[in-house]
Amino acid sequence: MASLRPEYGPELPVLVARRMRWPERRTRIVILGLFAALVLLQGARSLATSGSGLTDLLVTEPFAFTLGYRDGMERVRPEPGEVLRLVSKPGGSTDETFTVSELSLPPYTGDPAGVLPVLAGREVEALREEFPVGFRYRGDARTRINDFPGHQILFQTRLGGRLYYGKRYLLLPEYEAPGPPPREGAELTLLSKYSKATPSVGAVGSFGLMKSALRSFRLGTERP
Repeated sequence: MASLRPEYGPELPVLVARRMRWPERRTRIVILGLFAALVLLQGARSLATSGSGLTDLLVTEPFAFTLGYRDGMERVRPEPGEVLRLVSKPGGSTDETFTVSELSLPPYTGDPAGVLPVLAGREVEALREEFPVGFRYRGDARTRINDFPGHQILFQTRLGGRLYYGKRYLLLPEYEAPGPPPREGAELTLLSKYSKATPSVGAVGSFGLMKSALRSFRLGTERP
């Protein structure tokens, strides 16, 4: 360590050595070790966020997936049937919820692209039961999140008297014939209160806080 000018008083190692009654050399080694530990701790914290400012999340049970979410959202306790629940932090300009649940299909043959639309029809009724107040089905269509094929259902509902728009995604791993078609995947549900950021059902997940979580979502353990 560089020496300080006399008018600034004794160096930190000297002060600590006097206080602890340690040899000055030992004190310098301890201080350098503590400084190195702080640097490593800061580095470990930085690994929790990606270069884009997202918090990376890896879930392995009951199935594996990864995603990254923005600072405006926080992870809370999942509700029954959910594996992950992210909500917008209180006091923000939006009210958004992003949940992940396990998707399990019954045995089937053929391309998953032909099965998911049938499943989506049943899922509409499940949504109607889940959101009974002001529920309206707004359509469904094939989709793809990163490399994972799926189907999306668009809907709206009312919670606490407020209008909310929502999307439910049914996602499966990429199918490679002639192997058995995948039966295990993920169900994503996005819900956003009507606002300037979410003026229509099409804006859900395309703008606002959930955009990053949706775009970075991947089945498996590969980081987003």
